[in-house]
Amino acid sequence: MALNLLQVCEIKATAQQIFGLDAQIWLSGTHLVMGANNDIDLYIEAEILGSIATKKRRFLDLLWDRLGVKSINITISTSEKPMDRRHQTTKEQGVRL
Repeated sequence: MALNLLQVCEIKATAQQIFGLDAQIWLSGTHLVMGANNDIDLYIEAEILGSIATKKRRFLDLLWDRLGVKSINITISTSEKPMDRRHQTTKEQGVRL
């Protein structure tokens, strides 16, 4: 099952709500279509004030409620925790939401 427009909008809106309006989100290139286990892999770049872990938990909680999908994997890159080579590949091969 591929992500529909409503799901994409919910992901973007939730990311901006939690991580700020400048947050950039990519859907992993390897999971552009959700498999039977409904995994969604996201890579997010944002400037985060406060605890990354707390914001990540809040983001997941909201997405679980809004999408009903429990298997969401998130990788976050900030200026304090810059992306590595794997994240660069996700940006190049993934889909920016």
